[in-house]
Amino acid sequence: MEERILIFRDLNQAMSSCLIRIAPQWQLVIATWPEQSVRAHWAINVLATELVQLYHLSPKRLLLIEHFSADNNLQPGADLYYLATFTWHGQQATIPVRQYLSVTGVNELLSVLTQDC
Repeated sequence: MEERILIFRDLNQAMSSCLIRIAPQWQLVIATWPEQSVRAHWAINVLATELVQLYHLSPKRLLLIEHFSADNNLQPGADLYYLATFTWHGQQATIPVRQYLSVTGVNELLSVLTQDC
């Protein structure tokens, strides 16, 4: 998986950033937010839109997993993962819906994907 910092403007035009790990062949992105912030809540649909446009991903196939590390979430001591899905208008993401993912499930997914490389 390719890893990089993505810097973008959120809905309020504030600068936001996150670490992304991307596997374009699987349309998979894991976005790690760098700090405790409500920005992630407001920025996720902008991030999804940016990812689709920058990496030529399919909105219908995009698997966007949000990661909040144990150091940077509201439940200290535990990493948190969410699958974010969206309503799409062309390549514009709206109405994010988050579904909790277990750490074990995410690790199993990554293990399977890295075996296929």
